[in-house]
Amino acid sequence: MRVYKFTGETISPVTIGSGEEIEPFDYIIEQGLFYRISLESVVSDFTEEDRNKFYNIIESGNINNLRKFITNRVDVEKHSIYCCQVSDSVEKLYRDKFEDIQNQLLITPFIRNGIDYLPFIPGSSIKGSIRTAVLSEMGKNLNPNQVKKERYWEWKIEGIIFNNLDRRNNPDAKCDPFRAVKIRDINFPDNSTIIAQIKNVAKNRRGNLFSKSMQLFYEVSKSKLYGGEIKFSGEIIIDEDLQAVGKIGVSKKITIDMIKDYCNSFYREKLESEHRKFYRQSYMESNSNALLDEKINNDSFIIRLGRFSGVESVTLDGYREPKPPGGNSRNICEEKYPMGWIKITLK
Repeated sequence: MRVYKFTGETISPVTIGSGEEIEPFDYIIEQGLFYRISLESVVSDFTEEDRNKFYNIIESGNINNLRKFITNRVDVEKHSIYCCQVSDSVEKLYRDKFEDIQNQLLITPFIRNGIDYLPFIPGSSIKGSIRTAVLSEMGKNLNPNQVKKERYWEWKIEGIIFNNLDRRNNPDAKCDPFRAVKIRDINFPDNSTIIAQIKNVAKNRRGNLFSKSMQLFYEVSKSKLYGGEIKFSGEIIIDEDLQAVGKIGVSKKITIDMIKDYCNSFYREKLESEHRKFYRQSYMESNSNALLDEKINNDSFIIRLGRFSGVESVTLDGYREPKPPGGNSRNICEEKYPMGWIKITLK
């Protein structure tokens, strides 16, 4: 086993969802802080009088009164599961729309562990971003036009590039090169996230960015661009025994130098392309330039991960033509910040 320790830095906001949405009954926002509350804990502390009022409001079906009733009885020190910062724009919307039953104010939280509720990046997310870059760069050694003549090539493309097709001409997971690469989950420190707005923006004919949709509310990591840089530590483990030739071996060797070079090549092109297409000569140009100017030395590389990273960042160059679900647009944080960029530096 070769263990490569690294330090990670968020250089733009990142969000990795837990697969749930938090409804207004499960949180409150006050004085710049978001509190995720336990509704069960709040209800269990009701007095007999409160409990009767609670059931009467439920029977009446008045959602606004129910929301106010619960909010007024929350003790954040006692009833909150965790808290984090909230942007000024989200807090204002929360207060302005609090009594609007048409506005659900749903918030998508960052994935957190079930012990101390710290946000974390799954190791599989980082590994997946690295894998995409390696696949795409290795795929450049083949002829895409020739590959596309293969029957069911889209299904087999990863096996073709990694040379791990079995006798039935299907990708063989046992021989997948990334079976020898392991990355553990990485906990973020406390106070490392913020509830922010995400908006879908596009460029009009004059080259100006404009919002295409209603705002969404997501818990995102703080970053060098927004909220304050977050640093974390991790390890990339490469099992050299699995890379040995033989029955248990994988089809190709993955080295740390390949990871660095291929990630920088693949993601740098995505960074530059996005700048040209969307951010150059717009109000977001300075933030995009800050990403382009991020210093990458011989021991570091960039990756992009999480929600709103852009379909191009998860697509193999030359083989698949990405079609963003929102058309020619980008989802950005607080109408200012591109999403998903992380720098990793080996120790």
